[in-house]
Amino acid sequence: MSRLDADPPPRLSYTTAVDALAASVVRAFRGADDTYRVSDHVGLLPDRRAELAALRVLGVDALAPYLVRGRPVLADDLAVFDEVTTVFPSDSTRVTTSVVRRLRHWFLEEVLTDLTGAGKGSAYPRSADQLAPNEGTPWQPWSVFMAQVSTMALPGWVTPVHLAASRRTEDLARGAARALLRGDPYTAARLGRWLALQPDVPPELGLTGLLEHVDLLGSRDPRTQLEVAVAQHLLEVGRS
Repeated sequence: MSRLDADPPPRLSYTTAVDALAASVVRAFRGADDTYRVSDHVGLLPDRRAELAALRVLGVDALAPYLVRGRPVLADDLAVFDEVTTVFPSDSTRVTTSVVRRLRHWFLEEVLTDLTGAGKGSAYPRSADQLAPNEGTPWQPWSVFMAQVSTMALPGWVTPVHLAASRRTEDLARGAARALLRGDPYTAARLGRWLALQPDVPPELGLTGLLEHVDLLGSRDPRTQLEVAVAQHLLEVGRS
C-alpha cells in the first residue's frame, strides 16, 4: 500500500467530519437543504467514530436547524445522539474538566431531555456557576468565555449564561470588535450570535453588517459560517 492509499490520520478524519457536518447545518439554514437529518451524517465516512465525534464536537449546533426553525426532531436523529453519548460520555464530573466543557455537555443533555420528554433534566451545574466568569470579570476574558459557549445561544432558554449575555450586550459587542481587529472571525461570529439573540441590541452596533463581514472573512471555515447562519436567522426571527 502506498502512502497515498493509507488511511488519513485520526485528527484529519475528525476535522473532516466536523467540517462536513457544520457545512450541512449551514445549508439547512440557508435554504439549500430542506431535508437536513442528523442521522444522514452517520455512515457516510469510513470512520464511524469520527462521525460520532463530530456530533459530540458540534453538540447542540447539530440540532440547531430543528431548534431555531421549529422543526420536529425525528426519532432516528435522537437515537444517533444516544449512540454519541454512549461512545463519548460526558466527563463533566471530572475535576480537571473545564467549565466550558461542563456547560456544553450539560446544555446538550438538557436539550435532549427537553426533546425526548424523558425526565426533568439536571440542575445547572454548581461547579460551572462557581468557576464561570462572573459580573465582575473584565470584558475581555468574559467575552472569550461567552464565545466558547456560543452553542448555548439559542432562544427559549434562561440560564445564568443567558442572563449574563442580556446584561452585558455592550461587552459582547466589544469582544466581537476586538476579535475582528485580531483577525479572528470565528470568535467574532460566535459573539455576534449572542448579540443576535438579544431583543434590544442597539441599531448603531451594525450587527447585520458585522455578520456579513464575518461571513465573508470566514467563507472557507464551515464552523464560522455555522455561527453566522444561526445568528442571521435569529436576527430575522427577532425582526418578524
